[in-house]
Amino acid sequence: MEVIQIKDTIDDVTNNQSGLMSEYEKLRFNKIKRNEDKLKELGLYKFAGKKKNNKVAQVLTKKKQLVDEFPQERRLSTRKRKSVINYREERVIPTYDDDDDDDADDINVNEVDEGSDDEDDYKVTEENDHNTDDEEDNEDTYIRVRPKKKTRKNAQTTPKTTTTVSTPTIDDRLRIAIEDDAEQIDGDGITIEFAKTGRSTCRKCRTKIDKGQPRVGMMAWIVGRNAMTWQHPICALQNIVVGYERSNQNKKGRCKATNVVFLKDDLKIGIKCHTAKSYYHLDGIRPVLDRILVSSSNDDNSDGFKLTIDQVEGNEKLMEDDQEKLKSVLKNLYEEKKKEPVVSESESLSESNDDNDSNSAAKKAVATAAAVVTGKVRHVKQKRQQQQQEQPQVGKKSGANGRVEWKWCGQKCYGTLLPSKETKTHCYARTHKGNIKTLAKGKEYWSLL
Repeated sequence: MEVIQIKDTIDDVTNNQSGLMSEYEKLRFNKIKRNEDKLKELGLYKFAGKKKNNKVAQVLTKKKQLVDEFPQERRLSTRKRKSVINYREERVIPTYDDDDDDDADDINVNEVDEGSDDEDDYKVTEENDHNTDDEEDNEDTYIRVRPKKKTRKNAQTTPKTTTTVSTPTIDDRLRIAIEDDAEQIDGDGITIEFAKTGRSTCRKCRTKIDKGQPRVGMMAWIVGRNAMTWQHPICALQNIVVGYERSNQNKKGRCKATNVVFLKDDLKIGIKCHTAKSYYHLDGIRPVLDRILVSSSNDDNSDGFKLTIDQVEGNEKLMEDDQEKLKSVLKNLYEEKKKEPVVSESESLSESNDDNDSNSAAKKAVATAAAVVTGKVRHVKQKRQQQQQEQPQVGKKSGANGRVEWKWCGQKCYGTLLPSKETKTHCYARTHKGNIKTLAKGKEYWSLL
């Protein structure tokens, strides 16, 4: 039978609080006292002087004592671990046979713990890392060789005084560029054309460029890509900067017109458009400014604008000799741009001989420069007319085939015509990527090859 343990008797409680107890409480204590007397008669009533032992706590303390006295070693895996000598050069991926995996998964009740043996345990040491033989390692391994990063070798710096004989001078390259009129329309870092649509916006004044108005384009980095940015010709003249080259020849900054490398402390003139800057030598920027000034004559926003040295950004940091050179360049530009009847080179020379000897040389230079500029404009117009004649006629299907080229964002693209898809108003060409380009008949941006 269970032994009921009670700490205190109820006699003291009933005697001290008899006057404060209610009838129900008195009845309750009487029943308890009667039950207590019966237990005493039966010999089952005992007083507990100590608390009940916590069996769970005793079990935990015994286990803790056993663990402290006899520490259990961690059981190691039987699979050996491969060591990696250099993670940058190679990566070793160990593989296991199916039989080894099956044996490792099987549960062996009688298996003896061999984790404490030094012979079976595998320890990574320097000897194991460097003195491994193929005969001892029978397991297959797959090695992936990581390619090394390409490092750019530093170019050998050459002193500024040394010049190679094969490199032409700025004057020679400029003469070749002026003679080759057909290839210099878009070869100097800028593109001058009449706006095909009215969607383009000037990056300087932030106004729309109407359709048919002249515009100056430059490639600039916009939102993670190279795109063509446009300006009014007058706005392009207001974005001219000048300064000296601060870096060495290793940077390989080149003039956009002559492709000559800028040396340190060389004078350079640039044109800005959005985030892009095209830099030129002092002699190489003359034909570029000529083209912009010729196109600005058809610009409605010109309003008699004249570029001076004070409007060029960075002119106050130039030396006096360089300031005089820049002034002479800008002055000659506007002398060449004076509106005179268009004459040929021979006619201008004959008229200059009739004048005084003092003004003959100046008029000869003006006439030759005007003839070069007007010759470029005529060449562009003739080229456009030839391209329109080479295109299939509008209003009928010609069945033309072959290679075609078109201009997109200042770049030339190529494709092959698809005669089966030709209509009376459009032709279709397939690019090298498999895309199909729609070409409108009678437009100037594409032609047959």
